[in-house]
Amino acid sequence: KPVLLELLFFIIYTASIAAIPYMSKLLFDYGFKNGLESVVSIVIGYLFLIVISGLSQYQSQKQEWKVDRAFCLEMKKRVFKKIYFRKPHLYSTESAGEYVSVIDNNIPAIMEEFVEPIIDILKSLFQILIYGIILFILIDYRIGLIVVLSSIVSSVVPKITAKRISRKRKTYLAELGKYNSRLTDLFTGNSSLDWKNKNRIQNYHGDQVDTVEEKKYFWGKFKTFTNVLNGFVMDFFSLTAFTMIGILYINNQISIGDGVATLGYIESFIYPVKYILNDINALNSS
Repeated sequence: KPVLLELLFFIIYTASIAAIPYMSKLLFDYGFKNGLESVVSIVIGYLFLIVISGLSQYQSQKQEWKVDRAFCLEMKKRVFKKIYFRKPHLYSTESAGEYVSVIDNNIPAIMEEFVEPIIDILKSLFQILIYGIILFILIDYRIGLIVVLSSIVSSVVPKITAKRISRKRKTYLAELGKYNSRLTDLFTGNSSLDWKNKNRIQNYHGDQVDTVEEKKYFWGKFKTFTNVLNGFVMDFFSLTAFTMIGILYINNQISIGDGVATLGYIESFIYPVKYILNDINALNSS
């Protein structure tokens, strides 16, 4: 229920925000030509959209917190029960700290790195659908077509990097797991060592930390590359639509209001596509 309510209010929010650039079209194409009364009507309509968008955004984000609360509440209860009622020989295979880590770290990580990206992808798809409909129906179908086609092409980019980013993060996490295991052993054996051996252990620990952080760096570097690549694709997509507007306006096939509104829609269209690319990358590496 909270997920459905979150998406419902988000759709209302997106629809009201999506209508705002259209108000710019009305202002340039009709408002300035028909006098002050027409301008005032458009301004009142603009204000109404702002109020609706603010209220629906608040409700959507409130439901988002409810989703987080409900998920963590249910998962922590289930995992605790599953761990606590294990047979003694299975229970003793892990330390109490490991079990605490599962509940305190793994469950929030699942919410943050898996559940939220899926919901965000759904939101972004609704945004693209709503903006696409407005572009096709209220502005110009040719601009709408180029924007939609560009976004479809850009959505292929994460598939190119998916396996590699997943592999690099998996390597880092595997090395991190080995480091944590070695760290536990080092702390456990601390009391039986003299200062000379402790200094050797310190050097050994430094080497292990260096290895872990190097794997993390390789993963982070490639993740940065994928984000920059996604950004470049978005900017190229924006340039394509920008050029299309210029060509159509020079040939008197669209009005200045259409051009102004479309520039607003390009920005609005870019962000959900970018979010989808980032969320897909997050899912691929989770």
